[in-house]
Amino acid sequence: MLLNIKAKSLLSAGVIASAAAVWHLLCIWGGTRWFIFARAPIQIIESSQQGTFLAPLGSIAIAGLMFACTVFALSAIGLVRNIVLTRTALIAIATLCIIRSLIIIPALIRGIL
Repeated sequence: MLLNIKAKSLLSAGVIASAAAVWHLLCIWGGTRWFIFARAPIQIIESSQQGTFLAPLGSIAIAGLMFACTVFALSAIGLVRNIVLTRTALIAIATLCIIRSLIIIPALIRGIL
């Protein structure tokens, strides 16, 4: 199968989203130290320390969203069956990722990171 640049980009995005989803699931197994290393919000870290359900449920939810991103990316290049509103979902996902990536600029300037 010969892939053009668009297909290669979507495949790369799918692989990255899958890896991130697996990482979130591994944080549950790794415990508090893994959540700290992953720079999770303080509420998630405290939940992990206290053994409440917020940390694992949050991680599972985020992993589910990331796996959904993977499925949409793979659907767009035809590796999985066509999903309704794939184009709309990819536009929304890309927009959210761009907005989230722009947050790092003010954070670096203020010295938060």
